[in-house]
Amino acid sequence: MTEKKKKSIYETLSQIDVSKLLEHIPRTSKKTGKTVYLDYLSWPKAWGLVKAIYPDADYKIREYENWVKTPTGFQQAGTLDYRKTSVGCEVEVTAIIEGHEYTQKLYVMDRFNKPVMNPNIKDINKTQMRCLVKALALAGLGLDVYAGEDLPSTEEETTKKPSKQSQTSKPTQKKQQSKVKPNYKQLTDKQLQEYTVMYRPDADSEPMEFKLSTIYTLAMSGDEMAQSWLHTMIKKLNMPEGQATAQFCKSKYAAQIKNEIEKKKAVEKIKEAAEDPNEETTEKMGA
Repeated sequence: MTEKKKKSIYETLSQIDVSKLLEHIPRTSKKTGKTVYLDYLSWPKAWGLVKAIYPDADYKIREYENWVKTPTGFQQAGTLDYRKTSVGCEVEVTAIIEGHEYTQKLYVMDRFNKPVMNPNIKDINKTQMRCLVKALALAGLGLDVYAGEDLPSTEEETTKKPSKQSQTSKPTQKKQQSKVKPNYKQLTDKQLQEYTVMYRPDADSEPMEFKLSTIYTLAMSGDEMAQSWLHTMIKKLNMPEGQATAQFCKSKYAAQIKNEIEKKKAVEKIKEAAEDPNEETTEKMGA
């Protein structure tokens, strides 16, 4: 009787679908004013997933020698868990799983992904934990999110090289793929009405649970943040939230919300038009 082959760390972690755990962080450009949403896997969730499977997993943060200038020259004064350079500040974190080490570096950045030249201790600490998530991605957890892949992959699929026949038949495959419709779970009208997602009303607030109907209503009422969120999410058909958003926007319930808002706007315009002549008449009579 043959023993069942144990899955590798990569095979185990890469098969975990982290899409439901992702947060979508809004980033608004100062130049264009446009808002985009970045996928973000928080370190407590990532570390919790790994520890649930590998209880002995650990991580370490690299310590750099700290040299200070003295009257007699440079002298080492302990170590620091970050390194400052002429182009920014970086950290290095290593995840340790069953004796295997996965190391990554990450620079301290602002909300627009630009280097922070003089970060404070809070910035450095946050970067270290973000770097831990990046190291775990090397082990397989959430690597598909960084790579933009649709679904979690297996180690065999990732390392498998395409044959010459598959390379020569790429144009045909693309034509066939373009005709294939997205294959995802169809939700009922009731499910769409009650569907909730994690949403940030503004860039400074924490993610909160919102109904899709509420976000759609805000968007139809002119809320730019909600409009940008819908525009971004409707394209992410590889995620449950994106699939639900795409279905909701085409639903009868969404059409009903849109019609009601348009009716309200029409009524308000009629009232404004009716009020203006009265004001002019009153002014003339007063004169």
